[in-house]
Amino acid sequence: MGTLPIGHRELIENLRRAKVLQDMDEQKFNPTRLAIVACSDGQRLPEITTFHLRLAENQMPGAGLDSCCIHTLALNGGGLLLAEESPVVNPNLREDRVFHQHLCDAIRIKGLDANGERPTVVLYTHMPCGAAELHDLDPLEQMELIALAKDRLKTAHPAWRILLCVHVHYPTNGREEAKPRTYHFSRKHLQAWLADSYSSGLIFRTRSRHGLAAARA
Repeated sequence: MGTLPIGHRELIENLRRAKVLQDMDEQKFNPTRLAIVACSDGQRLPEITTFHLRLAENQMPGAGLDSCCIHTLALNGGGLLLAEESPVVNPNLREDRVFHQHLCDAIRIKGLDANGERPTVVLYTHMPCGAAELHDLDPLEQMELIALAKDRLKTAHPAWRILLCVHVHYPTNGREEAKPRTYHFSRKHLQAWLADSYSSGLIFRTRSRHGLAAARA
């Protein structure tokens, strides 16, 4: 995994200014009981799990780990693997199907759907991501892919509540340590921003080669 390119950082900041990427608000979901789908990156995954433990602590001050359930499923690429169209998925291995099954099993095993509860699933992509770089995916493509993954899961599991999240590791400027940031977004706002950006003359690398519906909208 390399350093976040300047162009990608500028794009992320544009998405922040446009309020497409927003700070996480734990009041909008139950941060103490959820399943996280994330990349197994050995440096970024601990940041993500620590972030969610902190949200749970804010919701339930003084509560121990046994009082909440933050169940993490991780493979290289994380949420990128759950979109059927994803170039990260090996067509021979079909990790998307395996990951999907493990997610279903986790929700049952941990009782996230007990007593009629709506399970909360958090789909993550992170930047920079080695799996994304391997397939030449830019931040927009990563976001579009986990949005497609959400569509797939919602079709199969209408009762699930699914959040789309982006974890960004900003590079150091030489004077301070690099700082991670976690944001969430909606596909609706992303598509609206894409439509406005294209009509305003902003041109991004063609993404139709990946079969991404949002890129062609």
